[in-house]
Amino acid sequence: MTTPPLVTFVDQSGQLGGAEMMLLDAARAWRDRCRVLLLEDGPFRASLIDAGVDVRVIELGRGATEVRKAAGPTAAFRSVPALVRGVRQVVEALEPCGVVYANTLKAAVVAGLAARRRRVPMVMHLHDLPTAGHFTAMNRRVIRFAATHLADAVVANSHAAAVALRSIGARPRRMTVAYNGFDATAWHHDEDVARVPAVPGGRFCVGVFGRLTPWKGQDVAIRALAQTDDAHALIVGDALFTEEDRAYAASLRTLADELGVAPRVHFLGHRHDIAALMRRCDAVVHCSTAPEPFGRVVVEGQLAERPVVAAAAGGVLEIIDDPRTGRLVPPGDADALAAVLRELQDHPDEAHLMAHAGRIAATSRFSIDAMLAGMDRVVRDLLPPGGSRPSGERPPTLTHASARD
Repeated sequence: MTTPPLVTFVDQSGQLGGAEMMLLDAARAWRDRCRVLLLEDGPFRASLIDAGVDVRVIELGRGATEVRKAAGPTAAFRSVPALVRGVRQVVEALEPCGVVYANTLKAAVVAGLAARRRRVPMVMHLHDLPTAGHFTAMNRRVIRFAATHLADAVVANSHAAAVALRSIGARPRRMTVAYNGFDATAWHHDEDVARVPAVPGGRFCVGVFGRLTPWKGQDVAIRALAQTDDAHALIVGDALFTEEDRAYAASLRTLADELGVAPRVHFLGHRHDIAALMRRCDAVVHCSTAPEPFGRVVVEGQLAERPVVAAAAGGVLEIIDDPRTGRLVPPGDADALAAVLRELQDHPDEAHLMAHAGRIAATSRFSIDAMLAGMDRVVRDLLPPGGSRPSGERPPTLTHASARD
């Protein structure tokens, strides 16, 4: 008889966003004792399969998938039939299960209701800032309900996220902060960089990495670039979710044309060689116009040992010690960003020292071991004495070694 899964991870997205990258590492580490339920199909499923993870897709249907952060009551009402069907399907899929681990907010609602039906504990992992700048009032009420009444524990990916959750009135039974973790060695292979074409003319190169969506602020980077003499920018990422995102992606090319910098702005689309691309850059820029719950790109830029310039808000403030390990600029301020970029270009030795200090700090603070240990403690505390594991067997500890064997 096979050993039943200890943890069932549930994620609403089939795309590879920041939350999904975190889950990929966690599921890989615990692949012999977990499975993943996705509420939408997409590239994420293939990545989980490649990692040897048991994954199943339960499609919620269009009515539910259209409920996004900016959704109002009408969209929520239309989603009810699809959500009810989804809960029923998840209830069936949770047999057997020790702990349900909801990795996204929509998953927390669906999986939380299903977990109550199955009478198994549920962890909600918070990768968002549930504030008015990101979510409608209706969605904030749903998040408050899920965190307070459905989740047995909440794991937040930053103190900023934890504070934001409490600010909307959520009162979780327990709250733990576990920063996202990274494999530092994956971001420092010079042999990979040799396969990435150099920027034309060997100019100073700025890298902007992330999904193309208005609040990620790629337009701020382009406006800052226009205030430099000869710097180039790599815009890495694509529009993933909405028509608004796709319209924004098109507007970025128009903006570059209008500012006369189109030859210096290189749109690379979605890429898998992010580490090598970062190593090819002279600086990594994070320019979100709204606070980030964490800021994966900021840590990744530090691990690639590149000077990082980031928007000073949200979880980013817990990552960068300005000016020792990176630079902070006001969100949305293209003038301030341009000034820092010119400074980095004019003082390469100081930029190199800052980049080196950033790598050392990121390697010590944001390891996969630390992230998985925090998750492990939460799951271990929720498991019943008998649970779904064999009698007397302790749940495995998620370690860096198990994640990479």
